[in-house]
Amino acid sequence: MDYEEFFGLKDTPFRLTPDPDYYFPSEVHKEALQTLLYSIRAREGFIQITGDPGLGKTVTLRTLLKQLGNEVTTALILNPRLSPEELLSVILEDLGVTLDETARRSKEDLLRRFREVLLDWAMKGINIVLIIDEAQNLPNETLEELRLLSNLETDKEKLLQIILVGQIELEEKLKMPELRQLDQRITIRYRLKPLSRVDTAAYIQHRLRIAGGKDSARFTPVVLKGIYRASQGIPRLINILCERTLMAAFIDGRNTIEKEHLKKAVDSIAGEKLPRRSRPLVASSGIGTATPVLLSLLLIVALIGVAYQIMSGGLNSAGLKPAASFSTVKGTVNAPSAALEPAPKAAAEKKTALAGKPDGPPPEAFHVPLGTYFLSVSQNTQKASLWRGAFPNPPAFVFSFDWKQPPPSGLSILGWDLDNRPFLFNYPLIFWYRSRLPGNVRWTDMSARLPARVVPVISHAGENRVDPASLARAAEVRGRIRGWAEAWQNRNLDRLMGYYAPVFTNYFPGMDKPVVYSLEQLRTIKQDIFARSGPIQVLISEPILILSPGSPEILMAVFNQKYISRVYGDEGIKALYFSLVEGENDQRDWKIVAKFWVPTKGGSPAVE
Repeated sequence: MDYEEFFGLKDTPFRLTPDPDYYFPSEVHKEALQTLLYSIRAREGFIQITGDPGLGKTVTLRTLLKQLGNEVTTALILNPRLSPEELLSVILEDLGVTLDETARRSKEDLLRRFREVLLDWAMKGINIVLIIDEAQNLPNETLEELRLLSNLETDKEKLLQIILVGQIELEEKLKMPELRQLDQRITIRYRLKPLSRVDTAAYIQHRLRIAGGKDSARFTPVVLKGIYRASQGIPRLINILCERTLMAAFIDGRNTIEKEHLKKAVDSIAGEKLPRRSRPLVASSGIGTATPVLLSLLLIVALIGVAYQIMSGGLNSAGLKPAASFSTVKGTVNAPSAALEPAPKAAAEKKTALAGKPDGPPPEAFHVPLGTYFLSVSQNTQKASLWRGAFPNPPAFVFSFDWKQPPPSGLSILGWDLDNRPFLFNYPLIFWYRSRLPGNVRWTDMSARLPARVVPVISHAGENRVDPASLARAAEVRGRIRGWAEAWQNRNLDRLMGYYAPVFTNYFPGMDKPVVYSLEQLRTIKQDIFARSGPIQVLISEPILILSPGSPEILMAVFNQKYISRVYGDEGIKALYFSLVEGENDQRDWKIVAKFWVPTKGGSPAVE
């Protein structure tokens, strides 16, 4: 028996290969991915992504490649120690261009052929993106050649985008006098950072879940803390330490990974002849300490309850009982909302609630209006609990049910799409499940127990401890949403744009992939909407506000919205995702970074 079988794993969770299936969207990695997506769609010329070894640059690139559509063709260069002529040949070959001997005679012939290919793809409406990994290894003359290649353009647009991905040395290299012109061409720069302590624990659990783990490999809190201190949040080092600790626990025949297993892992990597370490790996654990020697050796070894308040109409066929009214920026109107009473079947389920009532609702769900619902899923117990809002009182427990292999930690929306297909949408991982939900939980089984057809889900692992200051800060979002709605109502474009982050991502059940906008692109879209719509009425219900488990700087607000103008009208459930974004003078403010929209009476998601 190997350790994967012992722990009930279907795959090796901590292997070092950059597998995009294991991509973990920490705040920094998600922002890096969205920066790349935005840069490509905005057709920026040069983009630079840097970070220390092992931070996840390559897996982020591979995840990017999976999200790009047919309108983009990429050439990926993994071994950049190439002369200018070799680079041109490799790019053309990666684009599927077969070169004859004539084309290989000189750099001029290669350039001519390369320009022909670029023009041909441009006429077909296809954007070509050249991605160079480990770009710090590019010779200076090849870097200069890239600058010249970036000059290839038509009267209207660039023919080639170039993404340079490399270690921090790339930043220093581009500051050399002979590369100054290239450095000036780079319009977008992003530096990856290590994971935080909270993200490190979430990263470990994420990889175990992807590998098929069913909570049979349990890392104690002290071990998770020790892995973070030893790895300093570097994913590659985390993988190495976790692999060794699992092996040590397997040899001991134990499912719980304790501090002695971490000590064995560190000793197996560092060796007995290393100098004594001076920094504790685990506080008060007796494991020892970590120095730059250990880190260097490791590097060498590795190298937003439904705050929607659903409206009547098509949803009443599910046996829902509307009970409240919408709020509007100018008062209250008599429109039904989703402060819902349970359907008779759901009420019966409540009476037969399963044993094991949780101690209380997760503190992340801090604002749940009366009559609205949300699901809380425990990663540890694999149980889902339905809660009914009663703000300002805490949510009330309704019932629980088993949910094997629950969704990853974070925020999700569960319900029906426009084609009446069940779905689970997760943010910030940005994935869909349709038809059959994960963990052998069928929607037909679950929906019979739920008093609403669309509910927000908060999935959490371990203990939930939310800083009261974080909750107080998050409460500001209620005011932000009201101000956002007023800006819509009054068609105040400048004020409206103040509520959005520099990069905004739009999701809709009919989309195969998200659409990413820059702030200027979004402004143009809103300006056009205001020009066409005439007078606007925006009706919104009281939102449910839920913080992301372990990442209280991400917040989901779910509410029902009805939009009415002279030429357009729709209604639906909207989830806005907020993040604390750095602004002017280093001030942090809640900004909208993403939107998820589910129409309830047809219509189009083309407007907010």
